[in-house]
Amino acid sequence: MRVSNVMIDAFVFPILIKSMGEATVVLHGHVLKLGHDSDRYVRNAIMYVYAKCGPIEFARRVFDKMPERMVADWNSMISGYWRWGNDVEVVVAYTPHNNQHNHSINLLQHLAKYK
Repeated sequence: MRVSNVMIDAFVFPILIKSMGEATVVLHGHVLKLGHDSDRYVRNAIMYVYAKCGPIEFARRVFDKMPERMVADWNSMISGYWRWGNDVEVVVAYTPHNNQHNHSINLLQHLAKYK
């Protein structure tokens, strides 16, 4: 597309990112360079692929830098942690602070059913 002087906009990046899988790292650099990292759908696509293909820490960095989070962002992180076997991280990161102990136990019991 660059050779043809076609500018890629924020609507195209989520599709490209999810289709590239592990090669998303290269495309992530282009997203940053072109300034599309402020688009919520582009950020979610990048985070989704990092959560799916790894490293999960990159997904967490993208998540932590988000000024506002959609339900899809939370789902990407929770499923990514679950996929990589970080059960404890799911509970610690996403359990409300009030009455945390009871919520943690209930969440772990619920998640154990799916292993």
